[in-house]
Amino acid sequence: MEETMGLVPRTVGTSASKGNSLGSRALGGGPGGLVMGGGEVEALTIFLSAFLLFQVELIVGKELLPWFGGAPSVWTTCLVFFQSVLLAGYAYAHLIVSKLGLPRQLGVHIVVVALSVLLLACLATRWPSPITPGSSWKPAGEAEPVGQLITLLAVSVGIPFFVLSTTGSLLQKWSVISRPGRSPYRLYALSNAGSLVGLLGYPFLVEPFLGIRDQALAWSGLFSGLNASLASQIASDGAVLLAGCMVCHGELVRAKPGVAHLTGFYLAVAAGGALGGLGVAIAAASTPWDSTSYRVIRPWTDDFSNLITVLKKSEEDP
Repeated sequence: MEETMGLVPRTVGTSASKGNSLGSRALGGGPGGLVMGGGEVEALTIFLSAFLLFQVELIVGKELLPWFGGAPSVWTTCLVFFQSVLLAGYAYAHLIVSKLGLPRQLGVHIVVVALSVLLLACLATRWPSPITPGSSWKPAGEAEPVGQLITLLAVSVGIPFFVLSTTGSLLQKWSVISRPGRSPYRLYALSNAGSLVGLLGYPFLVEPFLGIRDQALAWSGLFSGLNASLASQIASDGAVLLAGCMVCHGELVRAKPGVAHLTGFYLAVAAGGALGGLGVAIAAASTPWDSTSYRVIRPWTDDFSNLITVLKKSEEDP
């Protein structure tokens, strides 16, 4: 025991400095990592979201407006629709951030993102592309166009546009949680840059070289890839906590005592379970799961994995 304890101070600095902890690797290192592996990923996600947000308005408008005669009222209806969905996206982001703790925010948004990707996959099997309706959706005769146009826009791009409209504000909020003290407004400026590139790039870089179907397919692919990546990054926190629990159970099995200490071993396991239950029933129930409580809990994974590394190292050294 004295030899093992004597080795611990010598190995703590070495193991920790190498950054070998499970939590650091998975969450981007340091106690501030959350959802995103780094600022570059956040920046790219926000830029692409804003870019796709403007591109889809132009793609769908070019496809659908001729169906309804291209009158000013038709274009105005499109503008009203997209502005309304944008407002709904901002309202959704504000609502979940205000009313839900961080874990539930992440869980709810994963479901919303997954539904949008699933919808595109379903529409791809029935339409020329996931966001361009087939000819059977064209209006017949002199029917009033506003209601039909809103229906078409809602079915084809309503949910994807809604998801894209939430990305900027949510990621900026989560960025503040990940890196306290760092201004999120640089990401807002980056979002504006993505919007500008999407708007100006369409007539010069997209429309002259790609037909509508190819534009829609390329947009759908970028949208699905972006949101699949976002969902996997959001889920990484839950995966790390689960991995930490699995490591604990594995070490518990590995450290099981001999038969002579069997009842004491089970007593210790039961005592740990009781303490955990009290923590959940009393401490966690009275503490809101906001960014502060998350930043307190998350480093435990790092500390525990560092401790396991130290103990294993001490056993391996002669």
